[in-house]
Amino acid sequence: MSTSDRNDREHPRGGETAPSAARRRVIRGIAGTAPVLLTVASRPALGAACTPSGFLSGNLSHHHDKGVCNGRSPGYWKTHFPMTEIGTRFIDEFATVWQDKYGTPWDTDTTLAQVLNMTGKEDRYEFGFHAVAALFNARYEPDGDYPMTEAEVRNVVNEVLLYGYYTDPVSGQTMDAEEVVTFFSGTFDV
Repeated sequence: MSTSDRNDREHPRGGETAPSAARRRVIRGIAGTAPVLLTVASRPALGAACTPSGFLSGNLSHHHDKGVCNGRSPGYWKTHFPMTEIGTRFIDEFATVWQDKYGTPWDTDTTLAQVLNMTGKEDRYEFGFHAVAALFNARYEPDGDYPMTEAEVRNVVNEVLLYGYYTDPVSGQTMDAEEVVTFFSGTFDV
């Protein structure tokens, strides 16, 4: 090794020593990644998978943690059906009726209670089952802890019923009925 090579390594720029130049490169590398690290670290704290936008962003890291979204499952509502909802038809809450596994529309007189008692053959993807639970969570969750309002739940469900998919206004991404069921399921903690 020549003397000039050793001097270049030991004193790379105008009197800087090699360790100080290396330290600067490491610090620059860390500083460049800090915003990314902060973004990744902050997502779970927002409970983002509890909203359609958060779900569509792919933030599913705490998707199934208990107590995150405060929703109750369709099974819970099936056994704790609100008496004030007896006789309420699905079509009274949502834009139209859904369909069975074979694409046959439900009767317009189908009630919310009947939807909660349907099987997979009668309720494709169990979409109605999950839609009713999400609506009840928005309507009856104590202290308003469910992350969606009744209007937001209706909007998601109605878009799927009318157009075949929901379009998130924030990201422009879409969810079909099956994906909406996955999203709603992730908001059910009890």
